[in-house]
Amino acid sequence: MKKQIKKINITSLAIVNGTLVFGVMLLIGIVINVAVFVLNQIMFGQFDFVALMAGMLGSLLTAVLLGALSFVLGAFSAWLYNFVAGFTGGLILELEDHRGKDESLFEKIEKAIE
Repeated sequence: MKKQIKKINITSLAIVNGTLVFGVMLLIGIVINVAVFVLNQIMFGQFDFVALMAGMLGSLLTAVLLGALSFVLGAFSAWLYNFVAGFTGGLILELEDHRGKDESLFEKIEKAIE
């Protein structure tokens, strides 16, 4: 069964894009800051809590800025897709109904959780 994506909701893509980038950048920043804090204690025996908090604040600000930029770029990408899809018709996806076939890994995990 073939389906066509004629339009992407601009707000939806922008929110998803911004949220994903914010979350990933925040997680990376926290991991790096904690690693530097621990290695600083191991290597130099220094307990620098102020540097840890400054690094966390920097990571938070970076995540917010990159999330906001990603929000804007996601909105622009959706708008651009909608503009081009108006001329070309959009992407065509070939979908398959898998009822009655073997369960996917996702469905097996879903059943195991229940």
